[in-house]
Amino acid sequence: MRKNHLLTALGIACLYGLAPTAGAGKAGGVAVWPFRKQVVPIPAKVASPSVSRSKTVCTWRQGREYLALPSSLPPDCCSEKPDPRRLKVHRGTAEMSFGQDGSYFLYNGCKIFLSFPFFRERQELYVSRDDFESKIQPLIHPQGITAKIPVPRTVVLDAGHGGKDSGAVARGVSEKTWTWDVVRRLRQQLSSLGYRVILTREGDKFVPLADRAAVTKRAQPDLFLSLHFNAYPNAGAKGFEIFTFPIPGAPATHAGNRQRGNAPVSLGNHPFAAGNTIEAYAISSCIHDAFPNLENRGIKAARFQVLRNNPCPSVLVEGGFMSNAQDFEIFSKPENRERLAGAIVEGIKKYRLNVERIGH
Repeated sequence: MRKNHLLTALGIACLYGLAPTAGAGKAGGVAVWPFRKQVVPIPAKVASPSVSRSKTVCTWRQGREYLALPSSLPPDCCSEKPDPRRLKVHRGTAEMSFGQDGSYFLYNGCKIFLSFPFFRERQELYVSRDDFESKIQPLIHPQGITAKIPVPRTVVLDAGHGGKDSGAVARGVSEKTWTWDVVRRLRQQLSSLGYRVILTREGDKFVPLADRAAVTKRAQPDLFLSLHFNAYPNAGAKGFEIFTFPIPGAPATHAGNRQRGNAPVSLGNHPFAAGNTIEAYAISSCIHDAFPNLENRGIKAARFQVLRNNPCPSVLVEGGFMSNAQDFEIFSKPENRERLAGAIVEGIKKYRLNVERIGH
């Protein structure tokens, strides 16, 4: 009986990310388990909705809980290992794959950057519970999400820059001009579908970032989208990318080592982390379908002020690089800016359908 009680207690602690107490050692000032890994049955009354198999494997590293794949995935997921350095998981028509680079995984070919690198140990692949619940589960098993995600009816659109803030400038064209042109097209298309649309700026007007955040807070929307175009000194950089706000304690995707060691732990819009991922992937996949020759740079995380404390799932779309000749040529044409707006609308419709299927 004592042994069974101990296993149950360990299983509960492992599932809920509780730090060990009695019997824990110290490693660099961080409490760690006196063993590397524990495999336990999940007690029926406390089983986490995010782990639906009869067993789960978890381990701890630097005070953070990691779950093994594919054992933490739904039983209808099929997995294969083409070689020891790769893992592929299939569920229906969806495919998720992990390669050698621990910073990201691919979902139907779209690169999804993780908050914390995955690692391999004894032929098991481990991802942080934070990434599992905010990035992996929302895509491969959204029905397991416990957080409430609102069905989008009110949308706030944020056209980047404006007025005295031109944003990027290339070949005599300002970023603020393109962002406003696409957003006004977005408003027209979404309004025709019955969405209530609110803008953070009208026309060529300068609106401070704090005021944009205030507009979003007052509106209490179900969805937020900020639109920008990119630029970089290296003219070879190209393609579109989508950003969400990092989860608490996680660094931005392109943070340096110093920032990675001191990632803020503020809540941000973490309650909507799963919704952020679903929204970002839906829009990313539709932009990719509309512009197959436009490089998809993936879904990343950054601490943009317009995303920080939003009361709803929120993304920032970088439509392409104005500093790149190919991308500039694409979006210098009004019909392609119209097509970009249409692709984003299709992404929002796809996102709404996914949220309705979750049924929260």
